[in-house]
Amino acid sequence: MAAVSYFVRMVAKDGKADQVQELLLENPRRIEQGEPGNLAFGVHRSVDNPNEFWLYETWASEAAVEAHESGEAFLRYKEALRPLVEADSVLFGNCVPVKVLGYRLSDAP
Repeated sequence: MAAVSYFVRMVAKDGKADQVQELLLENPRRIEQGEPGNLAFGVHRSVDNPNEFWLYETWASEAAVEAHESGEAFLRYKEALRPLVEADSVLFGNCVPVKVLGYRLSDAP
């Protein structure tokens, strides 16, 4: 199965950006502790708007994504994050990587 990538953008409510950043960093920490199937995970904070965050993640398969998102820790993370961000600011892009430098795609030439 092809790798799966997500781009997520969100804007923290005023005064909540540091809390949002700390919550967003929980995901790569869990991955580093042994969640399988992650190829890349990035948490980015905008230079132009310090309340704006971008996430980039690539997983080896849909099954790896499902495993990452199915645990109690992920559910707690989502519930804690939701009241800290502007709801209408969240953009979610689901993509299939075509060419990436930094990790090998299993079905790439």
